[in-house]
Amino acid sequence: MKLQRILFGVIASALVLSVVACGDDDDAEEPTDETEAYFDMAADYESWETLGDGDLMASGDHGGDFVRTYANASAMDTISDEDYPFAAGALLVKEQYSSEDDDSPSVLSIMGKESDDDGDWYWMQADTDWEVHGGVQGSDVGMCVDCHAAAAGTDQVFVEAYGIDMGNGNNGNGE
Repeated sequence: MKLQRILFGVIASALVLSVVACGDDDDAEEPTDETEAYFDMAADYESWETLGDGDLMASGDHGGDFVRTYANASAMDTISDEDYPFAAGALLVKEQYSSEDDDSPSVLSIMGKESDDDGDWYWMQADTDWEVHGGVQGSDVGMCVDCHAAAAGTDQVFVEAYGIDMGNGNNGNGE
């Protein structure tokens, strides 16, 4: 009987620890104040201009998803004028779809320009309810910074992927 109580106690403790350690899958990381501010500024992103023709395009990155990218007026001015770097307040929102047939995006990747300095971006990912996705939020998100460094010539934005003619021979990767 004593062995059964001990065994029951061990099993019950393991179960409680596994629930606490794993957490609830619905628990989202809390957004920082900065992330909240960018989410608020991007809330109407669907009214912004899209890069390229606005159709979904296959993405070699971003999980191999299909993507559509929106740019606020400040970002579009920079792209149109080819006057890099982007100004503080420029915002880009990339809708990510698991397939071309999906009706709505599964993830939003957002770039918010922190200052007028080259490469000074704040990186975020959100689900469609504007909850932080995958813990991606901050100015030092390695996977974002490392990949986008290849587009140094256009302030870390791959404008050539959208068929935007740079006119100056700069294709977004410094070449």
